[in-house]
Amino acid sequence: MVAGVNHPGNNALEPMTLEGFVLWWERALDMSEVLDGVLADPTLGPHIAHDRIGAVGFSAGGYTVLELAGARTSLQAFKDFCASPAADPNCQPPEMSRIKAGGSTLSAPSPEMAASMSRSGASYRDERIKAVFAIAPGIGQAFDANSFADVQIPVAMVAGSADPIAPVKTNIEHIAGFLPRASVTLLPGAGHYTFLDICVAAMAESLAQVCKENPGVDRAVIHARTIDLAIGFFAETLPGKP
Repeated sequence: MVAGVNHPGNNALEPMTLEGFVLWWERALDMSEVLDGVLADPTLGPHIAHDRIGAVGFSAGGYTVLELAGARTSLQAFKDFCASPAADPNCQPPEMSRIKAGGSTLSAPSPEMAASMSRSGASYRDERIKAVFAIAPGIGQAFDANSFADVQIPVAMVAGSADPIAPVKTNIEHIAGFLPRASVTLLPGAGHYTFLDICVAAMAESLAQVCKENPGVDRAVIHARTIDLAIGFFAETLPGKP
C-alpha cells in the first residue's frame, strides 16, 4: 500500500509558490500528516502493519525522507554553498521560473514564512517510519556534519551518475559522506529525470528536457533496477509478514 503526497505550492495541480520551493522541511510534516490520515482511515488503517512502514522520495523527496529519518537541515550551510562558486542547480531550480512575481520574497519573507524558517533546523523524525529509500536526493548541501547525528534507521540511496539537476558530488555523495552505513548505488549514465515516467512519443518533443536520455540509457531498465533495489532494501529492513 502506497500513499503519495502533493506538496502545497510545488506540484502539477496548482500554481507554484515561493514557499513551496524554499520551505523544504515543511514537506516532512506533510508526509507525517498524510500518514496520520491513512492510519486513522477506517478502511485503510486496519490493513497497515504499523511496524513495517517505510518512506521513499525522489529529488526533493529524497531530502524529505532523510528528514523523516531524523536528519536536520542547516539552512546557513545551504545559503553559504549557494553563494559560493560551487553552487549547483538546487540553488535555483528551473521550475521556480513558473512562480508569479509578488507576495513573499526571500529578502522580505512573510511572518508565516519567517516563522517556518526559524524552525528549519528542528527534527522532523517520524518514529513510525522504520527505513527510508532516497532516489536522486537533492538539496544535499542543506546537510552538514551535524545533520545526521540522530539518524538510526536504515537508509538507502540511488542516483544516476550523470545527474545534472542534483549533481552526484554535491548531493548523494555529499550525503553519503555523513552516512557511512547507508547503501549507495549509482546507475551509469542515468540522469535526474530518468526516474520519472517513460515518455510517450507525443510528449517527447514538448518535454524534451524531461524525456531525453543519454546514449545507451534505457529508462525502463533503470526503473526495473531501482524497483529491485527498493524491494530488496525494504524486504531486508522491514522484516516479517505484511
